[in-house]
Amino acid sequence: MTKPIHLNHGAAQAATDNVSALVGAMMDNTDRLRALHNGLKAVLIGAMGDNYHATMNSFETDLGAYDDQVKKLNTAVHAATTQIQHTDIQAGNRFAALGRS
Repeated sequence: MTKPIHLNHGAAQAATDNVSALVGAMMDNTDRLRALHNGLKAVLIGAMGDNYHATMNSFETDLGAYDDQVKKLNTAVHAATTQIQHTDIQAGNRFAALGRS
C-alpha cells in the first residue's frame, strides 16, 4: 500500500513568497546600480570621463545582461506560482467530486 501524500501548501506558499521577495530585491538592486551608473556618468567628465568611458560601456552591458536574467527569473517564478495554484484548484475539484455520481 502506498503512503498518503501530504501537501504542505503553507510551506510551498512561503517558499514562493520568499523567492518572489528575493527577485524583487534583485530588481531594486538593478535600479540602484543604474542610478549609481548614471550619477558617475554625470560626475566623471573631461579627461577622467574619457578614460572611464570603456569601463562604463562594459558596466552597461553587464548590467543589461543581469537585468534580463532577473526579469526571466521573475517571469519563471510567476509562471510556477500560477501552475501551483492551477494544480491546487484541480486537486481540490477532484477531491470535492469524490463520492458524487
